[in-house]
Amino acid sequence: MTFAATIRAVSLATAAVFAASSAQALTIATNYLQADTVQTFSDDAINALNLFQVVITPLGNAYVNPNAANSFILPITSITVASNLEITGGAASGSALELSRMVNGEKKALTLANFQIDFTASQVLADTTPKGGVTTPKMPLFNFTKLSELAIKYKFPLTITAQETLGTLKLTEEALVAQIQALEVNEFLARAVVPEIDFGTLYEDIKIKFRKAVSTKPYVPAP
Repeated sequence: MTFAATIRAVSLATAAVFAASSAQALTIATNYLQADTVQTFSDDAINALNLFQVVITPLGNAYVNPNAANSFILPITSITVASNLEITGGAASGSALELSRMVNGEKKALTLANFQIDFTASQVLADTTPKGGVTTPKMPLFNFTKLSELAIKYKFPLTITAQETLGTLKLTEEALVAQIQALEVNEFLARAVVPEIDFGTLYEDIKIKFRKAVSTKPYVPAP
C-alpha cells in the first residue's frame, strides 16, 4: 500500500466512524500506525515472578520497552470503534510474552499471545499455550479498571490521537490455573500470593503517525 493509499484508507475509516448512525462497530487496522500498548509490571508482580523464578520473554511483535524497567511494548494491530467514537476493543495480534522457569533442569513455559482488550467486559484476553500443550484461544488474562477514559480526538483534516491508562490488573482464575499447571509452581503458595497482586498498568497510545507495518499474523508458539 502506498503512502497516499494509506492516507485515503485512514481518511475513509475516520469518515465512516463519524458518519455512522447505527450501533454497529467498525474495526480499523492500525498495524501501519504508531499505535502501541505498553505493559508495565508492578514491583509486586516482579517480586512474585522472582519468588517463583519466572522469567518474562517478549516474542513475535513484542519487545522490551527501552524507556522503562519491567515494561514491554505490544504494537496494536487493530481497534474496534462504536458509532459514538468509543473504542470498545483492541488487538495486538502477533505479539507474545513467554513466562518460563526451570524445574529440575527442564524448561516449563506458558505463552500468552495475540492479546485483545475488551473494554466492555474490562478484560485482557490472550491465546494461552503451555509448552508442548494445546492453545486456549482468547483466555481471560486480567481484569482491569480504567484509570483514564480512552476516546478518539479528531482535528481536521487528519489528526487523530487516543490515549488511555488501564490499571488494577488482577489475574483471572483461569489464568492463575493455567500458570500453576504450566509452570509447575507451588499451588498453595501461588493462591496465597498471586490473587492479591496488582500486576501493573497498560498504557494505550494511538496516533496518526506512520511506521513500517507490523505483521498481523497471529503468533503461534513453537511445539
